[in-house]
Amino acid sequence: MSNRIEVMVIVEGKTEVFFINRLLAPYLAAKNIFLTPTQISGRSENKGGNVRFARTQKD
Repeated sequence: MSNRIEVMVIVEGKTEVFFINRLLAPYLAAKNIFLTPTQISGRSENKGGNVRFARTQKD
């Protein structure tokens, strides 16, 4: 069995993707934990904070 852990991180915007890729992922990769950020889609009137399952379900 592998000690590798893979985590998909659901984020709302490009800032969170950048944060995961540039700060968290390299740090955790050294501990054999690999993060993959995925940005949820949304309409332009969603200004953040809308993390209900209905919005993320299709992604």
